[in-house]
Amino acid sequence: MDKSRFEQEAEAIAEKVSLFDGEGKKKSQATVLVDLCAELELFHDADSDCYAIIQKPTHREVWPIQSRAFKNWLSHKYFAMTGQGARGAAVLDALATVEARAQHQSSQREVFQRVAWMNNRIVIDLADEAWRVVEIDETGWRVLNQSPVMFTRRSGMAPLPAPVQGVLSDIGQFINVEPGSVPLVIGWLLMAARGRGPYPALVFNGEQGTGKSTTTRVLRSCIDPSTVPLRGMTRDVRDLLVTATNNHVIVVDNLSGLSAELSDVFCRFSTGGGFAERKLYSNREEVLVNIQRPIILNGIDEVASRGDLMERSLIIHLPIIKETSREPESAFWRRFDAALPGIIGGLCDALSCAIKNQHTVKLERKPRMADFALWVTAAEPALGWKPGAFMESYTANLDAGVEVALEASPFAEVLLKYMTKRVTWTGTATDLLNELENVAHERATRSPSWPKSGKGAASALRRTAPLFRRMGITITQNTREAHTGRRLVVVEVAKSASPSSPDGRTTPEANNGEAFQGDANIQTIVTQPSPVSHRPSPGAFESLVSHPSVTPNPSTGKACDDGDDGDAKNRGLTTPAVDTHPAEVEF
Repeated sequence: MDKSRFEQEAEAIAEKVSLFDGEGKKKSQATVLVDLCAELELFHDADSDCYAIIQKPTHREVWPIQSRAFKNWLSHKYFAMTGQGARGAAVLDALATVEARAQHQSSQREVFQRVAWMNNRIVIDLADEAWRVVEIDETGWRVLNQSPVMFTRRSGMAPLPAPVQGVLSDIGQFINVEPGSVPLVIGWLLMAARGRGPYPALVFNGEQGTGKSTTTRVLRSCIDPSTVPLRGMTRDVRDLLVTATNNHVIVVDNLSGLSAELSDVFCRFSTGGGFAERKLYSNREEVLVNIQRPIILNGIDEVASRGDLMERSLIIHLPIIKETSREPESAFWRRFDAALPGIIGGLCDALSCAIKNQHTVKLERKPRMADFALWVTAAEPALGWKPGAFMESYTANLDAGVEVALEASPFAEVLLKYMTKRVTWTGTATDLLNELENVAHERATRSPSWPKSGKGAASALRRTAPLFRRMGITITQNTREAHTGRRLVVVEVAKSASPSSPDGRTTPEANNGEAFQGDANIQTIVTQPSPVSHRPSPGAFESLVSHPSVTPNPSTGKACDDGDDGDAKNRGLTTPAVDTHPAEVEF
């Protein structure tokens, strides 16, 4: 009678590990468990987490020593040898010994999860039972039975299908986005599969029933599928850190909004940042975590409304799905599962192209997420896009996001409308706050985010300055007023230099033919617009060219005249003032 596989395994273990020591005494359970791990290859990583390499007949597996998977393996070996289960205390004692060996008697190695960036090579863990991986370089891609790097698994990881030859653009059949936004989605996928950030956050907004959750699940399935693909917002930052540690892609489904704290957390996830938490059962020790992850957020509301997160995001509004266009979910996922291997194959082709071109691609102007823009641009030849197609779509998306971010700030929105009547404004932050409170609607000034002091106004200006630059308005706060030394805020709308002043500076004639006194920076308040700034959208500032530059008197809200000791002239005003009575500015 043939022996079972279990019996064969028990005999093999008994040949290597004995239940008795050299004197014939029975070993303790903990000692036997440690002996079962004697032939394992152990190591630790830079964070002092310890791992064991378990060699199987066809592949190898890498597990954290404190993981449930490794404990199950060890318990299985003991049961196969003795026919009994090991006591919990004995297992803990054995794991402590094995972990000490990994920490103090073994080498340090780098461990990856799902995707590994290896200079000019990318390795993607398929997370299947055979522990196969896909290796991608500039020559192409291939499926390997043994990984060249150390991948480990976390709970919830689901397998990726092995790629086949296909086209990445086929993903457009399964995501409900406008055609012009498809390059942005494909670009996000390319960066998520790169294995090295900074990563953009992909944000889907739309009415209920527009396929936000389905689109999110489709994209996650292409790079980091999970047994629980969609998750809601966790209770606090620590729970979110646990999610980020155990997943390559962070997904938050059905958001109703983001607090300022969580918005900042997602910014750090996007471009990289450290988190520190007090270690449990200690008073002074910290647990330090440095994480960079691709992000997908979705919700009905505008969740990426703060400027710092907006600049790191791809904000996509999903169109309404007609009832005649809907498809049963079971049929949809059957079609997607059938197409997924080809989509992943097309993704691997594009990644190979990006690796090949990454050192030669050039951009005339680089956005904040420059690595992302360069990487996707390098992949354009494999995607069949015309040169510059991605940057055209990406720039338009950033411009649209600026409007959303400004509208989310009552202070910024009032300032934006206030500047439609003027080309430049100079004064202190407190002066500007008082001026805007005179013309703002009571609803805006009662908002919790409305600044309560000049310091708060200065902070709000710093936060929104990058957004205003994209709208063609520059805000500077590093100028000191002559004689008084007060820090001035200078708000300028970019405009072409006049024929009489080609360099954009005020001529000496504006000051009765005399040079300006005091800080030299005061002379150049009206400057030539930066080449990277965007002109205001049509209709937003239709009156800018026809209305001259005005600097109001902060105490009265009216334009300065000759009775203001020449203050208006010394601030570079060369044209008559415009009436700035609050009744003419509606908010």
